[in-house]
Amino acid sequence: MRFRLIPKVDMSADMKIRLQDNTKLILKRNKIEIVDSATLEWIRKRIIKTHIIEGERETQITKEELSSRKEYVSSNRFSISLLTPTRERVDKCCRYINSIVSTASDPSRIEALFYVDDDDPQLSEYRSKLPQAGKKLGNLQIVSGPFITVSREWNVLAELCQGNALAMGNDDIIYCEKGWDDRLEKEAKAFPHNIWCMWFADGITNSELWPTFPIISRRYYEELGYFSPEPIKYGYKNNFLFFYNDTWVGDVSKKAGCQKYISSPQYMKHLHWSTYKKETDSTTHRARNLAKQGNDTKTFDETEYIRKDHADILINSVRG
Repeated sequence: MRFRLIPKVDMSADMKIRLQDNTKLILKRNKIEIVDSATLEWIRKRIIKTHIIEGERETQITKEELSSRKEYVSSNRFSISLLTPTRERVDKCCRYINSIVSTASDPSRIEALFYVDDDDPQLSEYRSKLPQAGKKLGNLQIVSGPFITVSREWNVLAELCQGNALAMGNDDIIYCEKGWDDRLEKEAKAFPHNIWCMWFADGITNSELWPTFPIISRRYYEELGYFSPEPIKYGYKNNFLFFYNDTWVGDVSKKAGCQKYISSPQYMKHLHWSTYKKETDSTTHRARNLAKQGNDTKTFDETEYIRKDHADILINSVRG
């Protein structure tokens, strides 16, 4: 038996009308008269996602965002989506994108999605600089919205991405070894059921016990219905404020027996502020201060039963 763990949107007649009206409003605002079915479906997903998160908040989609979105995935091609929340780090994101382009064997099969708070003072720079840096990528998309937890930001991007491999991205990492995309494709073939979690050594953690930036298959994502954890959806009292997103994915995939650590060569470098002091900035302090408002360690310890349930779902899916 297979389960769907994210709330299914069962739309009432009234909601369908509002969805239709909101879609027409977006097309009218951007002066678009003809739209392909894939883009129309993407707009509808954005509307539904915004309403789930914010509760009837009007979806804002700019003409630039629509034009930057393009279909790049073909059914017979291994494709990778890099999902990256970011704030006030335009230059670091450009550095990140440049490293992706210069080290990927085929940048055209890679898309990069970024979540930027709509009150970010660098939002206009993100919109002008990132598309230029990512011209050789298959797709680059900047999603702006209200401030939410990083877990939700990753999930919003996952909902919109198109790749068959979903990677946890960050604006303080760089790819430093040629052919990491080929290596990922090669390792994925070792999982005939196509349910897997993999990660590269990052120069700091370098551990098979902790996937600092996990990459999961699309089937893994679809079976569980999420990319990063939001325990409140499964009956727990709160979500993580900042930490344990990668640890959660690593624990679930370990319990399910579907993970692979790629230790060598070192395809990426994590420029974490604890090791690279010059990387410390206002975003570093903001994230740490947010984390202090809760107890992510306690949340992780008390939700082990959820991770066990989710691992069982993956195990049962592999068994068929």
